[in-house]
Amino acid sequence: MAAKKIILFLFLLGASFLQGQTPGFNYQAVILNTSEIEIPGTNVKENQVPFGLEDITFRFSISNKNNIEYIEEQTVTTDASGMVSLIVGEGTPISATFNDIVWDGEEKYLNVEIDILSNNDGFIFLDAQKILYIPPPIRNNTTTEQDVITAVDGQLLFTTPLPITDIRKIDVYRNGARISFTQIDATTIQIDKEATCYLGDEIRIVQLE
Repeated sequence: MAAKKIILFLFLLGASFLQGQTPGFNYQAVILNTSEIEIPGTNVKENQVPFGLEDITFRFSISNKNNIEYIEEQTVTTDASGMVSLIVGEGTPISATFNDIVWDGEEKYLNVEIDILSNNDGFIFLDAQKILYIPPPIRNNTTTEQDVITAVDGQLLFTTPLPITDIRKIDVYRNGARISFTQIDATTIQIDKEATCYLGDEIRIVQLE
């Protein structure tokens, strides 16, 4: 039987990087099994079958042109479609911490390695991409409330943590990416239809008093 191979499609949501209360940025990927599959009478080559329900460890490192500034690892389980969704910055630090990174406008790179645990092959280097991350602003003399909601399929309406007094004091994130919304009433918002949720999506509503 042919050895398992993997291919990864990377999607960074919104304007690529999360700007909000949580330090980090959203990373989504689809993991596909491209090994040859034997079928009586023929072999199907380069078949792109989702690597569904697999335990996978990601190792992310952020580097500048001279050295590596930060390394973390996160272990996740792909869904039935081979999709993973996580936030770089919320993993287990291996070297330094995410807050130690100096975001000075100089070029930085996100380096991605992956270990499919059932393969017993260890980490495989996948990709390096240029990144530009804008840390969340520090808002002084304010009180922040936030709710994290696990959405259902097709959900558009959500309840805010506090009664709405100023819609400009609310930020909404879907799986870490900032999204637009409109106010329905004193405690309800509706996200844009383009951001309609799937089962298990994380909606984070951040609200300033």
